[in-house]
Amino acid sequence: KSSSQREANQKIEILKNNIIKMGQINFEAENRYKNQLIRYNLLWKRYNEISQAKKILDRINKEIDQIATERFIETFNQIKVYFKEIFKELFNGGKADLHLNLKEGILKSGIDIIARPAGKETKSVELLSSGERAITAVALLLALWKVNPSPFCFFDEIDTALDEINTERLSSFFKRGELGKSQLIIITHQKTTMEAADTLYGVTMENSGISKLVSVKFSK
Repeated sequence: KSSSQREANQKIEILKNNIIKMGQINFEAENRYKNQLIRYNLLWKRYNEISQAKKILDRINKEIDQIATERFIETFNQIKVYFKEIFKELFNGGKADLHLNLKEGILKSGIDIIARPAGKETKSVELLSSGERAITAVALLLALWKVNPSPFCFFDEIDTALDEINTERLSSFFKRGELGKSQLIIITHQKTTMEAADTLYGVTMENSGISKLVSVKFSK
């Protein structure tokens, strides 16, 4: 019995020491636990809502990317057709094309411009003369415009880098009404371009410091 008593006393001492090590009893622990549990449940609910919203947004983004890709390809193919036609007309021959650089996907792809005026083997735009590059740029701009036309088409000195022959070709293109019913407004210093216009507006200064607007309408 004495041995059992000693063992019991030792266990009691061990338990007392463990209780002392645990420190004082926190009577607010249960309330704090309940508050933390409420907060945890609230955060978990918000997490689930955000996760669900993210899934919905991912699905919407995927649908938008798909629609954007389809429309981009459709529009790009239309631009290619118009670009080839206008380039050939402005250069009186030659070939041109647009290629997609698909290294990062269609919506992030670059566009390579292939231009080969009649009688030349050049493909890269960088190897063309300044006038040829300008005509190529005009052909691309007009192709973009024809896909999505507007009531007005405005050009600011579009013929500055062009020689006489290319200026005549561009003027003839405009004069034939290739832009449909849209009103074409061009700022120019080239006589050839002016001759293709229906109406001319000029600014002159008869007296020092006083500008005067002059207009001339040509009969058809």
